[in-house]
Amino acid sequence: MARLEFSSSVESENTASTSTLNLLDVASEASGLISARSSKASELPPHDLQTARDLASSLDRFELNASLKIIRELAVDPDRAMNVLRSARNFLDGEVYALRLLTEKRASGQDKLMNIEIVSKFNRHHHRIEAGTGNYSFWLDIGDGQVLSKSSIMEAKQLVGFLNSNKLNSSINFVRDLANDPEQALKILTWAKSQERGKTLSIRLLTHEDERGKTHLRQVDLVSPSNRDHHRIEMESGRYIVLNRIGDKASNQFLAPRAAESFQLALTDARKAGIQIEINSSWRSYRDQERLYKNLKNVSPVAYPGTSMHEAGLALDIQNFEQVRPYLERKGWYWPNFPDDPWHFEYRL
Repeated sequence: MARLEFSSSVESENTASTSTLNLLDVASEASGLISARSSKASELPPHDLQTARDLASSLDRFELNASLKIIRELAVDPDRAMNVLRSARNFLDGEVYALRLLTEKRASGQDKLMNIEIVSKFNRHHHRIEAGTGNYSFWLDIGDGQVLSKSSIMEAKQLVGFLNSNKLNSSINFVRDLANDPEQALKILTWAKSQERGKTLSIRLLTHEDERGKTHLRQVDLVSPSNRDHHRIEMESGRYIVLNRIGDKASNQFLAPRAAESFQLALTDARKAGIQIEINSSWRSYRDQERLYKNLKNVSPVAYPGTSMHEAGLALDIQNFEQVRPYLERKGWYWPNFPDDPWHFEYRL
């Protein structure tokens, strides 16, 4: 599956946003120095100035093909294109299309034009032309500043077809193929989730934010409304496991199906006696176990990643273990009574 996304600085008519590349002319655009930009436009050769006017006019008249033709001809000379396109934006009403320049910084500190986009104000279509080659590609805005290429949209549509047809194995294999590129997977799956019917299989994305506020995809659940099964795929590793939610509907604790069923029976009995089972930990991903081992191996007993019963969804750590131990043991749970890990229980199949 082809997966190529481009994240860059954007120079637009009135706004600018930055992700991985450097922003072009932020200060002048934010300050609204239109007069300075107009003076730059007047410095263009007459032919280039006319090209800028023609481009702005064709965009305002909703003439997409004509606009693309002008830009593709300009794109073979990125430095010239940069000047002409900046000038074109001065003449552009912007009611139909916006013109955006995607750039990066050269080692010299100068801006290098990478791509040009015509962005529709009426839908989420981005028509992208590559600077230097003039190659065209279509992208779709999926929100939060994220865009998908045409090939990625086709992939996402294929997954939606699997989900809506209740093709579980095909859906699992599709997501596992995406797992080695979590950033791209997040984009494709976010769009697919917005298109699913939810009457058969649905997608649940488990994410976290880093210290910079960037969202990362950790796991993907394929959930069937007809049962409690969550078919979970871990990002990066592609590991797959079937889990059931335990406790209440709002709970974020999971176990393997048979272990979950026995726990729910124990929970029901304990609640009848007025006792709540306080869960510290249930299923853990390999990455979670790896992180725990790295941080706590010299402080408390932690199983080596890949060997923990938690990773199989067959272990629980219970805060009030002494109080609830009888209820769990009657339903098939084993208490190893580890001296340094007394809250640990395992389900024996």
